[in-house]
Amino acid sequence: MKKFIPLLIILCMLTSCKPSELSDEMYDCGITALKAVDDYIDRKIDYQEAFNILKGMSDRAGKIQGQNDKEKILNSQIGLVKITVDSAYLGIDTQSELIERRNRLAEGLGENSR
Repeated sequence: MKKFIPLLIILCMLTSCKPSELSDEMYDCGITALKAVDDYIDRKIDYQEAFNILKGMSDRAGKIQGQNDKEKILNSQIGLVKITVDSAYLGIDTQSELIERRNRLAEGLGENSR
């Protein structure tokens, strides 16, 4: 069994793992927001559904008490992704700007870039 622990650690490093500085609730908000923006970019959901999910996650993240610095940054990133989805829909921001914001959110969550 002890032989498998280093393998498990390496596997965890190669795949996404929740950053230790994030509470479970903040991580869940971020992952839900990331999935919504990915689904919007991939045209699996429309603008309204993406915006509603992102607004809900932004509101929920903003209500989490006792946020550390990393969580405050992630909270801001969720809000910025929401604004960028809105701006991209209105033609103010481009798809590449939306993907850039999405990647910053993913980075804060320990997830992969697109």
